[in-house]
Amino acid sequence: MVAKTLTIPHLRSIGQLRQSSLVRAGLWSMADQALISATNFVTMVLLARNLSPSAFGAFTLAYTALLFANSLQAALITQPHNVIGATRTGEDYVSYTTATAGMQLVLALACGLICAVGALVLDALDISASRLLLALAPAIVVWQLQEFIRRVLYTKHNVIGALVNDGISYGGQLVGIVVLWRMDSLTEVRAILVLAITSAGATVVGLWQIRHHLTADLIRVAWHPMLSENWRLGKWLTSSALVSWSSSQLYPILTAGLVGAAATGAIRATQTVLGPTQVLVRAIDISLSSPIARNFRDKGNGAVRSLVRKTFLATAPIMGGYCALTVVFAHPLLRFLYDDNFSSYSWLLWVAAAGSLLTYSSTPLAVALRATGHARPLFSAQGIATCLALTLGIGLVHQFHLIGTAIAWILHGIVINAWLAKSYFANLGPLHTELTDNVGIKGSGHK
Repeated sequence: MVAKTLTIPHLRSIGQLRQSSLVRAGLWSMADQALISATNFVTMVLLARNLSPSAFGAFTLAYTALLFANSLQAALITQPHNVIGATRTGEDYVSYTTATAGMQLVLALACGLICAVGALVLDALDISASRLLLALAPAIVVWQLQEFIRRVLYTKHNVIGALVNDGISYGGQLVGIVVLWRMDSLTEVRAILVLAITSAGATVVGLWQIRHHLTADLIRVAWHPMLSENWRLGKWLTSSALVSWSSSQLYPILTAGLVGAAATGAIRATQTVLGPTQVLVRAIDISLSSPIARNFRDKGNGAVRSLVRKTFLATAPIMGGYCALTVVFAHPLLRFLYDDNFSSYSWLLWVAAAGSLLTYSSTPLAVALRATGHARPLFSAQGIATCLALTLGIGLVHQFHLIGTAIAWILHGIVINAWLAKSYFANLGPLHTELTDNVGIKGSGHK
């Protein structure tokens, strides 16, 4: 048998094929995020049009609880899986994924139990929000399980599989919300129940989709050694997620307490207009983690910088163009979407556009640091922003009400970007040539 020799043209062809595969995966990922963004957009718009500002503000607070649980899930489980799982194969990968699935189930059930207990307490106090919190209990469980499944599919580049699963969950949610709206039966409680039902259906299908990623030998994987590496990365991500929630999601809660639920609803309504920008942000966050982890392991810092630079060049014009259009047409957009409910908050839409740009600019940097094992700077950035929120932020909201919230919102984004940029160039910049060995991923440190 004659051995085949890989020539330079062959190597170029392999590189072109890999690049083409990444482009296709990126396009499918964009389609997936577009579906999620469209569903969230339609849900929020229809609820804001049909509910009173106070009722919509209550729904916003319930949705904030979902986002908080999701941030914990991402930090403890799905983000570490995207990084560590991308570098594992065979039985090692299956055992690790099964162990993380067990962790995910425990976390989801704990969140559901907290919501159920909270609903009972509110009901005993005769507070009407108890029904909304009770509906949130099963929703938060199945929503996390479905999110875990789709992120596992992303780890192994099954983007189409993730899109199919999201089609059941988010596509089903979109249909359900529109049907309730057409029947004039859309309420905040029913919206949460639709989310629970569609997420449950997607979870059932998703378990079949990832059946080869799991093993029935639960005892053997209960204390899988990779879980310690999972924790080494996850502890910093979890700390970062907690302080991130304190520094950013704290503002809607402060606004609700110091200004009113209607003001919180206005914040969410303007953020919804910028919802399509999350297609880019979430696609970058999800689809870039595993490629960066592999490139860092195989080629070092230079390959990471190249991916980050190409990501910015490809997406910045789209992001900037959309935000510019929302600023120019702020008032007619709000009037068209929400009638007269929030048309007086066009100035807040300008703030939301600036906040979206700041979130976008920090995302590739955060993904690069996380995927290369430098999770501590993420915690530090959010820690600084939290200190700002708990001191200057509270004072601004108390003194200037919604305008104070807007100022604090922008300051938060500036602080995060400045710290992440500093950490990115310190750890992955062209002058950084140290050998790195974090969470089991070795970078060569090549320029």
